[in-house]
Amino acid sequence: MHHARWVTLGSRIVRYYMSGPVIRAEGVEILAHYIVQVYYKLHARIKMKPLIEDGPGHVVESLKLNAEVQLSPKARKAVMKKIENNSYFGHPEAVIVASLADPDPAVRAKGVDLCKEIVRHEQKGMNRPFRRTGKPRVFCKPYINVYAKSIFELPVYNTEVADNDRVRREKSFKSYERFGLCFKTNCAEEQWAAVTIPMIIREDHNNLCLEQFDRFLEKPLETAYPCHQQAVERAVALMTEAKRKCASDTGKSGHMVIVSEERKRDPMRSKKRKTED
Repeated sequence: MHHARWVTLGSRIVRYYMSGPVIRAEGVEILAHYIVQVYYKLHARIKMKPLIEDGPGHVVESLKLNAEVQLSPKARKAVMKKIENNSYFGHPEAVIVASLADPDPAVRAKGVDLCKEIVRHEQKGMNRPFRRTGKPRVFCKPYINVYAKSIFELPVYNTEVADNDRVRREKSFKSYERFGLCFKTNCAEEQWAAVTIPMIIREDHNNLCLEQFDRFLEKPLETAYPCHQQAVERAVALMTEAKRKCASDTGKSGHMVIVSEERKRDPMRSKKRKTED
């Protein structure tokens, strides 16, 4: 759902719930409490911390808020399923970026140690996904720990389950022998993937040295990439308008092209607030 429309819908649900006790149905009450106790808090947090290094922290905060709110087993199962399905910021690379950009020196030191461990594995011939195969690198959505209390506890690493004999006998655990450090994924094709250094901090894609990460001990990583882009909201809104106005599958693209051309000719027309020079 379009983000701006979801904010409007959430506000209307809360207002509908507060209008009187007669219409406080069970479903409306659950939604109203969840919006106030979880969604609005996360919405304010994302607006205050909108950068990419804040993404893993938002996931941890969402898990914490969902654990505190009172939900039925059925509703909690549905909520956790959505969180696990949107676990992109639980990826080890996102965790590394978040740790290196953290203002706490202890957290940055832990991130630097993790980077150096990955480099040591790469120097031994492990954890090297950058082979010249001619194919693009596949992003593996991670399997996250829903009981995580910090960003470092979000991914599930092979070192945490290496002592489990049942897991080691599984065919999906074969990557533990191929790579030095792996994380569990939600991909059916490859259930374990190598932990690698994020591209945003790689100075040299082929040659990595341990000393290049020491600079983050003195100064945190600074990025200008948002964790939630407004362009995504605009694209979703455009697709929603096309779906409502066009009945056939072949006609949906026509509406998008027309709207895009109109915005190119008159950019200020599509803005919610016009500014004066």
